[in-house]
Amino acid sequence: MGYIVDESFGLQLLIMKSFGMFPSNSVSKMYGYVMYILTIWIFPFLVVAHATYDNQANIISISENWFFLPEMWVLIVKIIPFLNKKDEINDLMVRIQSGTFVPRLEKHQKIVKNCARECRNLFIYFCCCAFIAILFWAAKPFYDKAKTLPIEVFLPYEMSMDHPSYYPIFIYLVLSTTYGAFSNNSIDCLIAGLLHHLSGQIKILKHKLEHVGARADQMVLHMEDLREKEEVRNIIISKLLKECIDHYDDIIRYKHDLERIFTSVPFVNLVVGAIVICISCFQLLLFDPSSTNFLGMLEFLITIICQIYMYCHYGNQLRYQSSLIGTAAYMSDWYTFDLNSKKMLIILMERAQQPLFFNAGNILPLSMATFVSILRKAYSLLAVLKKFKG
Repeated sequence: MGYIVDESFGLQLLIMKSFGMFPSNSVSKMYGYVMYILTIWIFPFLVVAHATYDNQANIISISENWFFLPEMWVLIVKIIPFLNKKDEINDLMVRIQSGTFVPRLEKHQKIVKNCARECRNLFIYFCCCAFIAILFWAAKPFYDKAKTLPIEVFLPYEMSMDHPSYYPIFIYLVLSTTYGAFSNNSIDCLIAGLLHHLSGQIKILKHKLEHVGARADQMVLHMEDLREKEEVRNIIISKLLKECIDHYDDIIRYKHDLERIFTSVPFVNLVVGAIVICISCFQLLLFDPSSTNFLGMLEFLITIICQIYMYCHYGNQLRYQSSLIGTAAYMSDWYTFDLNSKKMLIILMERAQQPLFFNAGNILPLSMATFVSILRKAYSLLAVLKKFKG
């Protein structure tokens, strides 16, 4: 991988490869499927089995045990593209740092570096949040004597801390939860990061369009013959505009490929996120605000909201930046261009009238309006749960 991918997604790819989610050969792919089954299937099955056979189960106990379970289930959908479409994902990684996407001017390099730094810092933030949430969750049996394990699972015998199998089961639950948390973070930050880089490429394209005339003037500044200078300038402008059109075509193709490969991932994340926010808020109503349980749940809730906001924010940025391409083309000293260059510019402006959207599941556009809608749906679900509790 090149420096852009390494700087932006080096940590994510390292974690994903260590979990077998980004296999490099058949052996690591088999390892990925084994980890997938052990953590994403068996662990949730034990929780569901316990709820099924627990005669004392109620809405409060179910919400307490299931508040993060949807985040584990959502990985069933999230991991599949990485196990089955590795070559296509690798192609996306290569294309984001090659061809027309390569930054050549200093300002363009600065835009790409800022995108890479933001992607890296965002992932580190979510990893820290995940670590803190897991720490609070895993410590439950040690400060809450009513809890034997961090979460109630189906076992054929009565569990206690003195039982020989206690610590192996405890470690398995913690490791499975860690796998789920860091896998979710890696996948979400990778997809959102690629969206962010795509918005960065649109910023670069806008800068190119705005300065087509100025760049052409700078290239012919040394020429003295006015007629020859005008002819060469028109040729340069035509060449620069063709580069911009090629760049825009590559951006559109990249967006379509990114959406085709990952469209299901943000969709299930948004839908399940609304459910998780609802259950987490319900749990907060049950806990004492000064308790450790309350602080741990609050931190988990903030992380989930930020996760959903991340997708919607970068999707919104893609739409917003792409809506300004026509304005950038208009700012390009177009009135000094020859007829052929003006026609190219008009065609580009007509195409740019339709902003680029990333549609999650081909249904939900990633935007701030979608983010607000999800919060409203979560509040509606919370009202229903409160009614059941009452």
